Amino acid sequence: MQSEQLSPSSGLARAVILDMDGLILDSEPVYRRACVSAAAALGCSVTDDLYHQLLGRTESDSEAILQNFFAGRLSVPEFRCRWAENFAAELEQGMKTKDGLHDLLAELDRRSVPYAVATSTSRERALRSLQAAGLSTRFSVIVFGDDVVHGKPHPEIFLRTAEALGVRAADCIVLEDSDAG
Repeated sequence: MQSEQLSPSSGLARAVILDMDGLILDSEPVYRRACVSAAAALGCSVTDDLYHQLLGRTESDSEAILQNFFAGRLSVPEFRCRWAENFAAELEQGMKTKDGLHDLLAELDRRSVPYAVATSTSRERALRSLQAAGLSTRFSVIVFGDDVVHGKPHPEIFLRTAEALGVRAADCIVLEDSDAG
């Protein structure tokens, strides 16, 4: 990509929308450990294929996938509780950012290109993750999974984020790492 493509005056992109988990934050290993441990404590095993289906999904969509996969062998409310405990314990160790994030944000700032986060993660969990990574005040616009009716891959979250940035969706570049996104 040529640097001109990220210039508001070029007409190609006026804003950048970033996914959070797996793109900004190196959160996938943290989520995976919390998920695998929670399921194991309830006598269930999370396969690689199942975990891959959960990536980029809202919490309610993920819970429906788990319910369907385990066909009643897993108590979703109990899983949710154990997962939250495991995740909180993981966050005490901090949250790593992905390599190159700070350079990317600095370059966008230097070029005066607005950017925002569009994450399927709930507001509470996303804010805790961003705080653990030292990014709680870095983004002026964040649209969370619980701010939309339709989770990814539906475009609602990206359309709402573009609107919050004051930019037409067609003028945005979206950086996303999951199939759902």
